[in-house]
Amino acid sequence: MVTTLVRSRWRLDIILHYEKVLNIYLLKLIIYNKIITSFQHGHQIVITHHPILTHCSSIVIIDPQDDLRFTPIKNDAAGQLKAALTITNTSKGNLAYKVKTTAPRHYVVKPNQGVLDPGARVTVDITLIPSAENNTDDNKFLVQVAPCSFTNSESNRLQGFWDTLDKKASTNFKLKVTVDKAPSANLR
Repeated sequence: MVTTLVRSRWRLDIILHYEKVLNIYLLKLIIYNKIITSFQHGHQIVITHHPILTHCSSIVIIDPQDDLRFTPIKNDAAGQLKAALTITNTSKGNLAYKVKTTAPRHYVVKPNQGVLDPGARVTVDITLIPSAENNTDDNKFLVQVAPCSFTNSESNRLQGFWDTLDKKASTNFKLKVTVDKAPSANLR
């Protein structure tokens, strides 16, 4: 009797393990199919947000996902550096977004917040203003995203929205800063 129970428990453990593995593979196949479909339609897609594959949510795609790379602006005598951040709404509702930095005096972020309709995409231009007192190794960016009920034309309501939003209701993405130190010959 005990041997039968042990064997049954062992079989159940194996079945549950394989069921979990198969679910993960099935989920990956679905995501890969979406990637192929997106490429066929000429879209660029970066999978960064799935609960099983990463720690993020599936309502938005952030590109780049970990590291903002700043490159020199061609023909800029001031030595400014620029990076681009793309935020794509993959949910079925409107999303509010906000981009923050640990060094706000050293960056120009345009637009720094807004509302994305379903399927909409925005490119946030970030300019690094050179300064001797700015240690870019310590700088970080935070992108906050949360579902909202208002449209892009009502973006004047964003400040009140972010002030009253529960911190658990937003999805946060942290990005490090990397600066490309290209030789000046490449800037011409």
